[in-house]
Amino acid sequence: NQECGTVADTNNTYFVNPNFPEPFSAAGNCRLTVKMINPNICQLRVHFHEFLLTGPSLAAASAGQCKADRLMISGTRGEPPPQICGVNHGQHMYLDVNRDRAPVLFDIMTYGGQIKRKWKIEISQIPCGEYVAPSGCLQYFTSLLGSVKSFNFDGSLHLAHQRYSICVRMEPGFCTIEWSPAMDENENLIEHAFTISDTQPRGEHLIAGTEFADPRRRIPGGKPVWATCTGGPGFADYVSIPCGSPDGDRVFTLLGPTGGDQVSCAHKFCGQALNHLNGANGSVPVISSVKPFQIEVHFDGSESEDGGDGGMPNRGFHLRWTQKPCQG
Repeated sequence: NQECGTVADTNNTYFVNPNFPEPFSAAGNCRLTVKMINPNICQLRVHFHEFLLTGPSLAAASAGQCKADRLMISGTRGEPPPQICGVNHGQHMYLDVNRDRAPVLFDIMTYGGQIKRKWKIEISQIPCGEYVAPSGCLQYFTSLLGSVKSFNFDGSLHLAHQRYSICVRMEPGFCTIEWSPAMDENENLIEHAFTISDTQPRGEHLIAGTEFADPRRRIPGGKPVWATCTGGPGFADYVSIPCGSPDGDRVFTLLGPTGGDQVSCAHKFCGQALNHLNGANGSVPVISSVKPFQIEVHFDGSESEDGGDGGMPNRGFHLRWTQKPCQG
């Protein structure tokens, strides 16, 4: 195990808080320096076996920002990973590293207080080759089905300043991927499993927001569609599922009282429900046929300029995926 101020130059390092497994409550900067074991290392896989820091700010002007405790990672190649705080047990990251063997720095800033912080972070060095995640994928999964959470989903609210990709390896014989809010062991919908930006004053119904792949296009014989997920304060947070629709098609027929309206697939999802139709009540599965299989997370600097969360902060997402077999 490596504690504060140490240098790790072997594979499969465990970065732990001082006096682990006892909790830690002091203030300061705890740094681990990770040196690559050879020039053929392309990535680090970071697995958060335990991770509990002070959660993000709840103040209106800075909601979601890691203003107190935070983990910062520097020295990676490309876009730096987002800062995280709060509760992140079981999460992971893949980090692209420079081929010049430059070290990667893990800094955990703590600001005292009574919280009982704890962390145990496994850092594995991955040689260049078939086992690396696709470049730019902060999180990477290799199974037909599973689930993924936004950072701090098990804490208070989703974090601000989050821009990253979640990728799923497409398995042979499978052509589409279905995303839906996660269920518990009794197949009940997990509370607030998709709560990203408000689209209405809170009430009994959970309303979906979307932005269509072609937001100002009028489908022939149909109606115009308009963006809402980036429409102003409180709407700048979204999850992008490329061309999401009920069946993975780019244009589908909307059945309803009017019947026969054709609408485009959606590619940005927000609001209090996951749904391919803007303003719809409740969540439904969303299917994408775009390859590679991935979703993108885009959370801006705070919940909104005035906190606009009705006293109930947006939790983020806990989504499950299922790869669907090719047809024909």
